[in-house]
Amino acid sequence: MNKKITLSVVLIAIIALALTTWFVHNQISDLQNKINIARDVKITGFLWIGGFHPVGGLTLAHPVNVTVKNMGVNDVSGLNLTVKLLYIDTGAEVGLGYVRQIDIIHAGEILEFSGEIWAAIDSFSKDSAVCVVTLTLGDIVLDKWTRSLEKVY
Repeated sequence: MNKKITLSVVLIAIIALALTTWFVHNQISDLQNKINIARDVKITGFLWIGGFHPVGGLTLAHPVNVTVKNMGVNDVSGLNLTVKLLYIDTGAEVGLGYVRQIDIIHAGEILEFSGEIWAAIDSFSKDSAVCVVTLTLGDIVLDKWTRSLEKVY
């Protein structure tokens, strides 16, 4: 009787392990396919407008426009576009950037995003900071652009 119970437990464990392995393999394959499809989505334009745009008090808004294109043949969903102003020497964020969620971008579609980075007046110079735009799928970076600032105010 003990041999039958032991054999049953071993068989159940083997079946459970096989099912778990199959499930994990399928999840990884799906994620790899999604990442490969999403790699066709690229940042194609990036314009730091800068300028003197007071928001209130000592805060200025620095407009930034970004263009994203899906160069592939499949629709892609679940992307994020992050725009930040970073100090060159430390990598610390200056002020407050913006994030845009891209619910879906169809094959061949071009999307344009406008937003503003808010920062205190005189908190950076064109030589002390850069604007960084990152396109991600979850934690995977698909494209990243870094631009020097043409003007501050």
